[in-house]
Amino acid sequence: MITIATQAEVTALHGAGWLESIAVTERSSGTATTIDCRALFCFIGALPDTKWLPQVGTDEYGFICTGSEIDDDGLGTRWKSASRRPLPFETSIPAVFAVGDVRKGSMKRVAAAIGEGASAVASAHTVVNLPTRYPLTSGSHFDRMMSSAQSRT
Repeated sequence: MITIATQAEVTALHGAGWLESIAVTERSSGTATTIDCRALFCFIGALPDTKWLPQVGTDEYGFICTGSEIDDDGLGTRWKSASRRPLPFETSIPAVFAVGDVRKGSMKRVAAAIGEGASAVASAHTVVNLPTRYPLTSGSHFDRMMSSAQSRT
């Protein structure tokens, strides 16, 4: 039997040498229930944490738009000066890439994210070999994003 528990948290795993049961706590009531089980698939959420990247284009849910997911309105002036469309996994900022769960349209699975990362490397190599480079100098969008990321840790 498969049980799907939404708005709940797995709060304990029980067993001697293997999984025998879990405790599931409902968020609204705080009530914990013990469920006998031998396997657990835990989907921990699908809300992206992208607020620290305000310069990168996202959809209405906060997932980062990449490649062909970026419409013409989302390209902005940076892309006009680049004279090209974004490559696969490239964001609304030229030479900045996004892969994995945070990307709009991703499969939300670890193996898929690994594959996306490997594919993004090919796009990054293409950008590095373009005649026009995107300097990541002081005051650039890259510096601002890195500063924001470091302040979160």
